[in-house]
Amino acid sequence: MQKDRILRISAKFNNFRQRAERERLNLVSNARGEVLENLLPVLNNFEKAKAQMKFETEGEEKINKSYESIYKQFIEVLSSLGPQPVERVGKPYDPLVGNNSGSKFRFALQELYQALQEKCSGFWKTWIRF
Repeated sequence: MQKDRILRISAKFNNFRQRAERERLNLVSNARGEVLENLLPVLNNFEKAKAQMKFETEGEEKINKSYESIYKQFIEVLSSLGPQPVERVGKPYDPLVGNNSGSKFRFALQELYQALQEKCSGFWKTWIRF
Protein backbone atom coordinates (compact mmCIF):
# COMPACT_ATOMS: atom_id res chain seq x y z
CA MET A 1 0.00 0.00 0.00
CA GLN A 2 2.78 2.41 0.91
CA LYS A 3 4.65 1.35 -2.24
CA ASP A 4 1.61 2.10 -4.45
CA ARG A 5 1.25 5.51 -2.85
CA ILE A 6 4.90 6.34 -3.51
CA LEU A 7 4.56 5.18 -7.12
CA ARG A 8 1.44 7.33 -7.60
CA ILE A 9 3.13 10.40 -6.12
CA SER A 10 6.18 9.78 -8.29
CA ALA A 11 4.02 9.44 -11.42
CA LYS A 12 2.12 12.63 -10.55
CA PHE A 13 5.41 14.50 -10.09
CA ASN A 14 6.73 13.23 -13.43
CA ASN A 15 3.49 14.28 -15.15
CA PHE A 16 3.73 17.72 -13.53
CA ARG A 17 7.35 18.10 -14.63
CA GLN A 18 6.51 17.11 -18.22
CA ARG A 19 3.48 19.41 -18.32
CA ALA A 20 5.53 22.33 -16.96
CA GLU A 21 8.18 21.75 -19.64
CA ARG A 22 5.55 21.63 -22.41
CA GLU A 23 3.99 24.84 -21.13
CA ARG A 24 7.39 26.54 -20.96
CA LEU A 25 8.20 25.53 -24.55
CA ASN A 26 4.76 26.67 -25.68
CA LEU A 27 5.27 30.04 -23.99
CA VAL A 28 8.67 30.49 -25.65
CA SER A 29 7.23 29.53 -29.03
CA ASN A 30 4.31 31.95 -28.67
CA ALA A 31 6.61 34.79 -27.61
CA ARG A 32 8.92 34.10 -30.57
CA GLY A 33 5.93 34.12 -32.92
CA GLU A 34 4.69 37.45 -31.57
CA VAL A 35 8.13 39.03 -31.94
CA LEU A 36 8.43 37.77 -35.51
CA GLU A 37 4.92 38.94 -36.33
CA ASN A 38 5.88 42.45 -35.24
CA LEU A 39 9.31 42.47 -36.93
CA LEU A 40 8.31 41.20 -40.38
CA PRO A 41 6.52 44.45 -41.34
CA VAL A 42 9.69 46.32 -40.35
CA LEU A 43 11.69 44.05 -42.68
CA ASN A 44 9.18 44.76 -45.44
CA ASN A 45 9.61 48.51 -44.92
CA PHE A 46 13.41 48.11 -44.99
CA GLU A 47 13.18 46.37 -48.35
CA LYS A 48 10.77 48.99 -49.74
CA ALA A 49 13.13 51.78 -48.63
CA LYS A 50 16.07 50.01 -50.25
CA ALA A 51 14.18 49.77 -53.55
CA GLN A 52 13.54 53.54 -53.48
CA MET A 53 17.14 54.57 -52.77
CA LYS A 54 19.21 56.14 -55.52
CA PHE A 55 22.94 56.57 -55.07
CA GLU A 56 24.37 59.51 -57.00
CA THR A 57 26.96 60.99 -54.66
CA GLU A 58 29.65 59.59 -52.40
CA GLY A 59 27.66 60.66 -49.33
CA GLU A 60 24.66 58.72 -50.50
CA GLU A 61 26.87 55.69 -51.07
CA LYS A 62 28.10 55.93 -47.46
CA ILE A 63 24.48 56.04 -46.29
CA ASN A 64 23.81 52.94 -48.42
CA LYS A 65 26.72 51.07 -46.78
CA SER A 66 25.40 52.01 -43.33
CA TYR A 67 21.94 50.90 -44.37
CA GLU A 68 23.30 47.59 -45.69
CA SER A 69 25.10 46.84 -42.41
CA ILE A 70 21.95 47.57 -40.38
CA TYR A 71 19.88 45.46 -42.78
CA LYS A 72 22.35 42.57 -42.55
CA GLN A 73 22.28 42.71 -38.75
CA PHE A 74 18.47 42.80 -38.79
CA ILE A 75 18.35 39.72 -41.06
CA GLU A 76 20.76 37.86 -38.74
CA VAL A 77 18.54 38.61 -35.73
CA LEU A 78 15.45 37.44 -37.62
CA SER A 79 17.22 34.28 -38.78
CA SER A 80 18.23 33.48 -35.21
CA LEU A 81 14.54 33.50 -34.29
CA GLY A 82 13.72 30.82 -36.84
CA PRO A 83 12.42 31.97 -40.21
CA GLN A 84 14.56 31.71 -43.30
CA PRO A 85 13.99 33.68 -46.50
CA VAL A 86 12.41 31.62 -49.27
CA GLU A 87 12.61 32.63 -52.93
CA ARG A 88 9.12 32.24 -54.41
CA VAL A 89 8.94 34.92 -57.10
CA GLY A 90 7.66 33.44 -60.36
CA LYS A 91 7.18 29.97 -58.89
CA PRO A 92 3.86 28.31 -58.05
CA TYR A 93 3.19 27.90 -54.33
CA ASP A 94 3.90 24.41 -53.00
CA PRO A 95 2.99 23.95 -49.31
CA LEU A 96 5.22 20.87 -49.04
CA VAL A 97 8.44 22.65 -50.00
CA GLY A 98 10.44 24.87 -47.69
CA ASN A 99 7.71 25.33 -45.13
CA ASN A 100 8.37 24.21 -41.57
CA SER A 101 5.18 25.60 -40.13
CA GLY A 102 2.57 22.96 -39.53
CA SER A 103 5.17 20.22 -39.84
CA LYS A 104 2.80 17.49 -38.63
CA PHE A 105 0.32 18.43 -41.35
CA ARG A 106 3.10 18.66 -43.93
CA PHE A 107 4.38 15.23 -42.88
CA ALA A 108 0.87 13.75 -43.20
CA LEU A 109 0.47 15.29 -46.66
CA GLN A 110 3.82 13.89 -47.78
CA GLU A 111 2.86 10.42 -46.57
CA LEU A 112 -0.48 10.64 -48.35
CA TYR A 113 1.16 11.84 -51.56
CA GLN A 114 3.74 9.03 -51.47
CA ALA A 115 1.06 6.43 -50.79
CA LEU A 116 -1.01 7.72 -53.71
CA GLN A 117 2.01 7.64 -55.99
CA GLU A 118 2.77 4.04 -55.03
CA LYS A 119 -0.83 2.79 -55.27
CA CYS A 120 -1.92 4.76 -58.32
CA SER A 121 1.29 4.91 -60.37
CA GLY A 122 -0.15 2.66 -63.08
CA PHE A 123 -3.32 4.72 -63.23
CA TRP A 124 -1.37 7.97 -63.56
CA LYS A 125 0.80 6.58 -66.33
CA THR A 126 -2.24 5.28 -68.22
CA TRP A 127 -4.20 8.47 -67.71
CA ILE A 128 -1.33 10.74 -68.76
CA ARG A 129 -0.99 8.89 -72.08
CA PHE A 130 -4.48 9.99 -73.17
